Amino acid sequence: MNNADRTIIKGFKEMDAAKDDIKNLYSQQYYEGYIHALSHFREILESAQLLEEAVEDIKETENKYIKVRYSHGEGYFPFAKGDYVTVVVRYLHVKDLEDELYYHGTVTEIEEDGFWCVLDDKTKEEYFSFLDVENVIDGDRIPFFAGTTKRIKGKD
Repeated sequence: MNNADRTIIKGFKEMDAAKDDIKNLYSQQYYEGYIHALSHFREILESAQLLEEAVEDIKETENKYIKVRYSHGEGYFPFAKGDYVTVVVRYLHVKDLEDELYYHGTVTEIEEDGFWCVLDDKTKEEYFSFLDVENVIDGDRIPFFAGTTKRIKGKD
């Protein structure tokens, strides 16, 4: 499934989720027209097998990545041996900027409760328990506000 397909599926799901609001806010005639249009949208997606692919895409993601419990919530660990990552130990839940802590390195081993990583300085391999980190993101990214931004090497 490509990005255009995902965008279409997202639009359909948003339309489907809004149908109760449409019913409550607009006349019955308008609501019936909306439902009619939504049914055609569903037929098109089903004939193109996009709805089925969306469900398969979600199942594939769940099967492909291990679900883990991080220090402040659950998530997926979408990385494998050899992947370059940013290990976010403390970021969102600190009061002082000086308490932020994250590392960059290459995953060498993945265990049930954590993973081993050779850090950028290449002098040591370190173990990170999933429960001790907030998140693990792509190594070319760094935490930024509630999301991430592109990493500029040498600036972090």
